[in-house]
Amino acid sequence: MFNQAPDLSALPPPKKLLRYVCFFCLVGWGVSATVVASHGGIHAAWFEWTRQLALLCFFGLIAFGFFYLEYVAVERLAGRELNETFGHLQVAGGAVLLLTAVVVDLAAIITNDPQFISNALPDTLLAIVCVLGEGVFISNVLMTYVLASRVEAPARAVIPISRPSAPAAGTTPEKIAFDWSSSPAAIFGIAAAFFVLAGVFLIVKFPARLPLVQGGALTYVSPGYLWLPLAIPFAAFAIVYWFIEMSTGRTFDRSATRLHFISTILAVLDSIRIYWSWSVTTSSANSQLPGAADFFGVFAFLALAVGALIWNICASSAPRTRTA
Repeated sequence: MFNQAPDLSALPPPKKLLRYVCFFCLVGWGVSATVVASHGGIHAAWFEWTRQLALLCFFGLIAFGFFYLEYVAVERLAGRELNETFGHLQVAGGAVLLLTAVVVDLAAIITNDPQFISNALPDTLLAIVCVLGEGVFISNVLMTYVLASRVEAPARAVIPISRPSAPAAGTTPEKIAFDWSSSPAAIFGIAAAFFVLAGVFLIVKFPARLPLVQGGALTYVSPGYLWLPLAIPFAAFAIVYWFIEMSTGRTFDRSATRLHFISTILAVLDSIRIYWSWSVTTSSANSQLPGAADFFGVFAFLALAVGALIWNICASSAPRTRTA
């Protein structure tokens, strides 16, 4: 029985499993970062371990998010699916190592012992996840495409997303059932609504307070007031897409929409990281505020988002038509 390979067929598909891991990292980062930001100035052991947990979840989100993006990109470009066994080994193995690091940090937080274990252990496990995960992914690509001619059973084809063709002369627009997932205006509008509703909920229900310099004085406000401005870029892009969709009826490219949305999300996440890094070291109004250089990543992601918007508009196509 020891000669049989483990059965991974019961696991979800690798891409869905990657989304689950990313969501776990996002929730872990959000909770731990909120705890750290609401207890600024504390030097207890549990506080340092919570800060370590926030960093672990944040970089875990980046690592598994990158795995997901390259997984989807390779399948789209090649038009066929990668080997599921290798995909499960990459994601499940990385998730187990990440969960081990999270459990270690949680145990250190509970014991409140600064010498519970080496601080480098979670970072080492995360580095192993990145190196081995990328190695398994490259092996997956080689096994799927380079050695595909030796495999008798062909891989399942991925149906590419195609855009409708341009209208021909003497034709009339064809009515198409609305699909919110193909509408950038709906996608960005939902994201903006999420940040608005979450901000209102935090203002009403969440008792924690976060530092904010206002009028030269350090004050503490509800996290909801800091959460609400994050809806601005999503609302602005949603308005642009809505105006174009309503006035021209054009269909946008899903790949460009996906890149645009991810770039905006990364800009928002980086702005949260900058504030959190400042808030955990803030003890007075004289603390150095983040400068323009600190927001270089935010500006870069926003520039990429604007570029993706322009690309999406250029790649959009007119509505489907039918002969009159």
